[in-house]
Amino acid sequence: MARILVVSNESGMGLGGVPVFNKLITEGLAENEAHKVDLLYVTDADNVQPHGRATVHRVPPVAGEDKMKTILNAAQRDPEEFGLPAKGTGQYDIVIGHSRFSGPAASAMQSAWYPDAVHMNFLHTSPEKLEQAKITNPDDAEMVRIRTEAGAAKVKIEKDIFRTARVGVGVGGALAEDVQRIQAMNPGAKSWHDLMPGGETVKTFSPPSPTEQFNVLLMGRMDDPMKGGSDALAAVKHLNDNGKKVHLTIRGANPEKLQETQAKADLQAGGAGRVTVKPFTKEKQDLVDDMHANHVVIMPSKTEGFGLVATEAAAHCIPILVNRDSGAAKFLQDPARGAAHLGKDSVVMTPEDASQRHIAWADAIQNVSENWSDRKVGAYELHKVLKDYTWENAGTALVQAGMDAKDGNVRGTKQVQSGRLEYVAGAASLASPNATTGQSANSQSTSAPAQGSPKPTVKPAVL
Repeated sequence: MARILVVSNESGMGLGGVPVFNKLITEGLAENEAHKVDLLYVTDADNVQPHGRATVHRVPPVAGEDKMKTILNAAQRDPEEFGLPAKGTGQYDIVIGHSRFSGPAASAMQSAWYPDAVHMNFLHTSPEKLEQAKITNPDDAEMVRIRTEAGAAKVKIEKDIFRTARVGVGVGGALAEDVQRIQAMNPGAKSWHDLMPGGETVKTFSPPSPTEQFNVLLMGRMDDPMKGGSDALAAVKHLNDNGKKVHLTIRGANPEKLQETQAKADLQAGGAGRVTVKPFTKEKQDLVDDMHANHVVIMPSKTEGFGLVATEAAAHCIPILVNRDSGAAKFLQDPARGAAHLGKDSVVMTPEDASQRHIAWADAIQNVSENWSDRKVGAYELHKVLKDYTWENAGTALVQAGMDAKDGNVRGTKQVQSGRLEYVAGAASLASPNATTGQSANSQSTSAPAQGSPKPTVKPAVL
């Protein structure tokens, strides 16, 4: 039996992408009866969300204090205050933290409370890419400086966490590469793991065929320009202005500003009736109903670590369009994961010129509409591929990678279908990283194992 402590600042539906991921991977870990899973996160007693078979332990929020600081400060207290086992060895095999959000807290808790446990740290976003994507005017030297410094500061936080974490975990291939690169900034060898997020296991759904109107869904925060809402609205305006009747639904507005947000969206879309803005929801069924009422789900983010909405929609047989700079795009083009034949049609190759992004999205949406029969078949094929990528399988592979590290192995691993591990490289971090990029000469290798590692192979997960 593997004993696992998951540490989060936030976890649950309706709180943003990372908290939703935290909830789903915790549930996936606990779904395997061979795992005993505890979750420690910051929430008040009235807002505790169930996390499947996992046992939830809460840290009370502190008024006016960021939850990241609250969970970090909790490491200075006694774990028994939160209903966790007493300090000492033999209590947990694995302690999991989530990036800069709860990684420092997980590191401190593992060190102070459960020193023989393996600390595994997730990377959820690419620090530099996220800040670079916020640069709206590349000619603005001050803006470039501020965003570059902000990116460097976030990299330092992740670097410090990976100094202590035995295993770095990337959510998808793009972030797994970032994990290796950041790990390489520290001396010594560390393991890394490429985790493929799970999708819902659902019965085959047949999307309604388009009639007079083609319906498009975007699930993402309207107040976050990184999610590409403006590009989606401009694409809808472009299509409608050129005779293609398209309606966009955006799920992700602040309920208190719904009317204001709707008015702004109408203006950007070129008139009322072209877009419907809906508030955040904690109800899973609301999201399912949204997906089933639309013909395509789009993810026009400027950059995205992975993009769970894409695989969630694809699991429901809904055609998807994702931005090229995302983990979802990497998955869709990865032959080892079974979806590469679907990637060409689902990945939008947005141009570098930001003023032309909406045209690329408009063309991609129109392409789905004009090739509906083929795209519907492709969505069904992707649905079948995703049946092998459940959250339980993701959790099983994650635990195996952690237990490998606990046994003293330094390995690069990749989760493939049905939760299997593929050993794809050895040490991710070498002693002499490049001083400029923080990347060792062969830290990106995915073909040759490091000395002492097994030859690349595929092993069944330990159940």
